[in-house]
Amino acid sequence: MKHKKNGITLVEILIAIAVLGLMMTFLFPIFSYSRRAGTTMNRLDVYHDIRKVDHAISGELKLGSGVLYPPKPAGDSTTDWYSQVIFRNHLNQVLMVYLNEQDKLVLFNYDDIKDSYLSLGRFLGSKVKDFAVRRHGNSVIEYKLTFEIEKQDFTISNRITLVNVF
Repeated sequence: MKHKKNGITLVEILIAIAVLGLMMTFLFPIFSYSRRAGTTMNRLDVYHDIRKVDHAISGELKLGSGVLYPPKPAGDSTTDWYSQVIFRNHLNQVLMVYLNEQDKLVLFNYDDIKDSYLSLGRFLGSKVKDFAVRRHGNSVIEYKLTFEIEKQDFTISNRITLVNVF
């Protein structure tokens, strides 16, 4: 009478562990690269949003015909930063750019107020940590935008000369 072995030998277990180890060696870099690629894509999306916000603000300001707020600096003093800018655009509408309490940058058009209805304005960007503006002379505006990305602060700044100021 022959006995059939129903167990697994030690050699079979070692071979299975070796094959599994080889598979993990080849698969781990693939998953690691996939995770890094996802993180990079998220970061690029945020950078794109930052460029979009900067482009929207500079596009509105560039064609402006006058700055109402912040006030003109006294002499050569340009150290005062303000939290909003109010200006007239190329259609002579009064616009304001400010940071609301939800950390969203808003472009508000005063001419859109109708029948005591206060519009919410147009959101330019979210997750903005800080917005600061200062004025240089009659037609130059400088602004800074600070964003928090993955627990790091990134600040962009721009200086715009209004082209329609006489």
